[in-house]
Amino acid sequence: MVIKTERKKLSSARVRVLARKLKKNLLQEGMPVRELFLFGSYATGRPHLDSDIDVAVIVPSGMTVREQKKAQQITWLTKQTNVKFEPHIFSERDFNNRWLSLPAEIKKHGVKIR
Repeated sequence: MVIKTERKKLSSARVRVLARKLKKNLLQEGMPVRELFLFGSYATGRPHLDSDIDVAVIVPSGMTVREQKKAQQITWLTKQTNVKFEPHIFSERDFNNRWLSLPAEIKKHGVKIR
């Protein structure tokens, strides 16, 4: 997977394009991605020069062992780019758990990547 960009503050539009490319690449690699959300400073429009790009990667609940191993590769794959992606992986069950605060914040302030 190759996604290249310079290390500088990116526009929100550019980050969304990169997040769409990331989602497409993860799916092409056979990752069990159900949804992907952009959240954090880039989603709210307040990034700094050293901000990473926070993405929530939603994977199926009740995955097989093979699917779980694939999902564990998501973090490694995102680090193979020179874009500072910071993946946060959630099962669908955890992402929809109303008692977990981070998924609630992502749903409220995040941007769903289609």
